[in-house]
Amino acid sequence: MIAKLSYVVIFLVMSVLEVGAVELVQENAHIKNANIVDIEKSPNKITIMHDDVPTVIEITKSTEIISKELHKFCSFESLNRGMYVDVIYDVFYNEEANCYTNVAKDIIIIKGSVKYNALLNLVATGIVTKIDAQKWYMVINEVSIGGENHDEMIIYIDRHTKIRTSDDQIMTINDIKLGQKLSVITTGTVTSSAPPQTVGIEIILLPKKEQ
Repeated sequence: MIAKLSYVVIFLVMSVLEVGAVELVQENAHIKNANIVDIEKSPNKITIMHDDVPTVIEITKSTEIISKELHKFCSFESLNRGMYVDVIYDVFYNEEANCYTNVAKDIIIIKGSVKYNALLNLVATGIVTKIDAQKWYMVINEVSIGGENHDEMIIYIDRHTKIRTSDDQIMTINDIKLGQKLSVITTGTVTSSAPPQTVGIEIILLPKKEQ
């Protein structure tokens, strides 16, 4: 929080020196479920669309970008057009330039693919009903993946599959219990078999409050 505040102060001082007095006119404005329609660099900014109204949001070094699906902090480069995001931002007014600037505090990616190890992945979420540590696979039910729902799905893993909690504690396959809700970052390939099958490259054990 201190780091964020310091960066905002620096941002304001630089703005005053370069283009005149800047006033904070609204703090913690919040736009929910907005679609990213454009991305620009140098300076980094995105244009989001909500209720057919476009809003330009500047992104600074203090902006936290989080994937709700991956439970990970992401970089600006992770953002893609077509993503749906929640944005919390401050609004500044520059009197000399007679314009408003929206500066993002937090961007939460709620829907859309994130670049991860150079692959375009799908995230499967479900509840573990079977696990075989010897054969390195598990079965999950109540599955949601890529906007589709399935009664169950087979997830294959191997010794390279990363298993962690949502707060990034490293776990093993033996820590996965029946009834555990989890998210699986997959390779993006799902078979058309019944039940469908895929390969997990990362498994995220969700806390009870998210189950």
